[in-house]
Amino acid sequence: MANSFTIEVRENYIYVRILAEQASIELSEQIIQIVTQTCDEHNCYNVLGESFSTKPMSNSHMAKHKHIFAELDTAKRPRIAWVNHDKSVAESAKFGLMLLKKNGLVEGFQFKTVREAIDWLLNEKPDT
Repeated sequence: MANSFTIEVRENYIYVRILAEQASIELSEQIIQIVTQTCDEHNCYNVLGESFSTKPMSNSHMAKHKHIFAELDTAKRPRIAWVNHDKSVAESAKFGLMLLKKNGLVEGFQFKTVREAIDWLLNEKPDT
């Protein structure tokens, strides 16, 4: 499977779809930069992500996301609702998301279905 991604501006959120056997930190950084720029351009900080990766990143690579988000030059931090369709990738992503939230870099949750993610993302309450 070749690595590819799409980013779409939808009515109330930015949609990100990743197709990759195993996402890399370089791919993640590229996507994060484009999503951040898109959020600022459209003044929309709700992000729905859907990953179809089949192999998880290592914890050391997941930890690098903290530095990428910390260095972002953005008007506002995003609210991220993410769905990983592979269970092993979802487990790995929990670690990265925990680091980002612990350091106040994002507000976000991981969900099992896109419907659950959209419901949370478009709800004004920050809790799940």
